[in-house]
Amino acid sequence: MIPQQQGVQAWDRYAYTNNSPVVHNDPSGHCIFGIDTAICIAAANGAVVSVGVDYYVTTQINHQEYSWQRGVVAATAGLLSGAIGAGIIAPLAEAAGIAVGTAAASTSLIPTTAVPIIQTGAELIVGATMSAESNVLLASAQRTANSELEGDQVSRQSVASDLQASWISDAFFGAAGYTLGNTMGDAISWMWPSQLQSNGVQRAIIGGMQAGALAVSNPNFLDALPEYIGVWL
Repeated sequence: MIPQQQGVQAWDRYAYTNNSPVVHNDPSGHCIFGIDTAICIAAANGAVVSVGVDYYVTTQINHQEYSWQRGVVAATAGLLSGAIGAGIIAPLAEAAGIAVGTAAASTSLIPTTAVPIIQTGAELIVGATMSAESNVLLASAQRTANSELEGDQVSRQSVASDLQASWISDAFFGAAGYTLGNTMGDAISWMWPSQLQSNGVQRAIIGGMQAGALAVSNPNFLDALPEYIGVWL
């Protein structure tokens, strides 16, 4: 197998840290329990961002005390969002883009110069769609768990009503999080290809941005955002 696209150095299976041992140190290639380092970074970033935004919304917007149980819910949701973004969505979207690009390159009807554009477009469509679906489910699960903590009665009907009321904004932020993360990752990998892309920075950024999208999907945060922007301006 060939690792992520990172130049010809990736083809050398005996090369240590992409032939850059002075810059990189990779004893095992994993952070813990065999989990890829990029996934760990995205998950940790997601947990921190999710708790931070949830704490701000609860204490500064809703003017309520923040409980450790609510923090656990926010951290779990952010961790899952980051891990799913970096470990599942990003590689699947990349694989889909490569498959579409390969199929496009095999036909004479499509100009060679258009193949990279088609591949990138397919990757973005698949990644944004999966991120939107993930954000809808995780955001709803987080709101449902918080409702239970607050003593509200949770039922299938209440969950369905929550999904119906919030799925559009949740899907939008999920897709936007992937798109922004993928664009940032591409820009960083283009500027420092051998130093950064070999460490899965793009996947870590995508996962982190998706977790950030989950955090700002909070309805109370969105409702208060125009007021705060007006104050800043």
